[in-house]
Amino acid sequence: MAVKKRDGDPRSADRIPDSVTKTMLDDMLKELPDALQEELRDLKKNDDKIMEALKDEEMAKLFFIDPGQALERMGIAISPQLRSLLEKNKLSPDVLKMRTHRLPNGQKVNTSFTIEFKSRGH
Repeated sequence: MAVKKRDGDPRSADRIPDSVTKTMLDDMLKELPDALQEELRDLKKNDDKIMEALKDEEMAKLFFIDPGQALERMGIAISPQLRSLLEKNKLSPDVLKMRTHRLPNGQKVNTSFTIEFKSRGH
């Protein structure tokens, strides 16, 4: 399903519609043990606190790479089971480093990205 880009907005990449994302997340949640599903529902109660903390660029980067550690720094307790699940899936900090690519014509292109979290409302 293609999503049309907004003209003139370089940040408006193709994105998956919210309805599809919600269905995908619901399906993923169903695969988790009941205790983790319940903990994630409880974690949702901290949405406002999390979104406020993610306005800080460094916290947003940490959350992207290691959400368990970011939640701890936000003062949000998580169970050892959830911590373990997040730990297994964390990313290398190298993913955020700027990369230089050489095109076939010899031109160099530097790539980087900005992480921005936006609330979808409640």
